[in-house]
Amino acid sequence: MSIFLKTLFQGVSPYNGEVKVVESFGERRLIASSYTQSRSLNKKGKTASYWDGFVNNLPPVSRDGRILILGLAGGTIAKLITAKFGPVAIDGVDIDPLMVDLGRKYLDFKEKNVNVIIADALKFVDETRYKYDIVCVDLFARGDVAVGTESSEFFEKTKRLLTENGVVVVNKLYSTREALEGYLDFLHQIFGKTNVLMVRNSFRNENVIVYAHR
Repeated sequence: MSIFLKTLFQGVSPYNGEVKVVESFGERRLIASSYTQSRSLNKKGKTASYWDGFVNNLPPVSRDGRILILGLAGGTIAKLITAKFGPVAIDGVDIDPLMVDLGRKYLDFKEKNVNVIIADALKFVDETRYKYDIVCVDLFARGDVAVGTESSEFFEKTKRLLTENGVVVVNKLYSTREALEGYLDFLHQIFGKTNVLMVRNSFRNENVIVYAHR
């Protein structure tokens, strides 16, 4: 471990396994099962990671719009969206209260426009009464995609939550080009239009943001 890496918190979550918060050169990261789930913003209000691209390419949202984040974690996406659009109404859903608490304590997650909902995303999409201009899907557990959140049933339900011109934005990890093409074909059967933003490569997999329009 680097002498410049300081551990601020270390514990275990029933949902995410080993969880810790680390700090290096002023940057803080919330890590679950060896994957960074959230991080602090730098002086420019950015993360220097895929979250910047995720939010920068979102379509405009009016002040009376509404956004849903499935997989709130420590609040990184919520903070970036608030910085981009102002205090637009955001419902942030996460099954793990520890992740949210750590975001508040260590990552300066204090946005008052975010309605934090501790719930299973699969149940939430069944029960919510709201329609959303944007639905962000960033659902991971123990280093893998949360069970049930890549099914046609889940995305059909998510699509029904969109306003007329709404968009679902998915953080997608994939291991091969064929896997990505298969995933895009799958989403295209549910949504009318999809486009992809390549954001990062790593030694384990590749990372893209998929925008699926109603």
